[in-house]
Amino acid sequence: MSARGCGKWQCTWWPGVTSPKAGTHALTTGDVQAATATTEVTFRTIDDPLLEWYLACGEWQGRAGGYAIQGIGAVLVAGIEGDYLNVVGLPAALLVRLLAERFAGTYGFG
Repeated sequence: MSARGCGKWQCTWWPGVTSPKAGTHALTTGDVQAATATTEVTFRTIDDPLLEWYLACGEWQGRAGGYAIQGIGAVLVAGIEGDYLNVVGLPAALLVRLLAERFAGTYGFG
């Protein structure tokens, strides 16, 4: 078995967003800046013993895509094209670029 997958995130910045408490956001004013980062993940050929071993380890449970590239699931991956952090969760390079564009010079970049 072999497969290809991808991690896709849309990173959006809303000027004027406030966070009154953790986990909540309120849009108050401003323009929206949005960008998309795509990372292509290529899986190696996975034979039945490897698949059975990975399923038995349980790491796949509760994971988007059924594997964790940052953990034991890395043995399933032949390679990636794009931002590794996009696969793990958040495209940091894209986020930094958007922040630099929005707040040029404020945080020492941009």
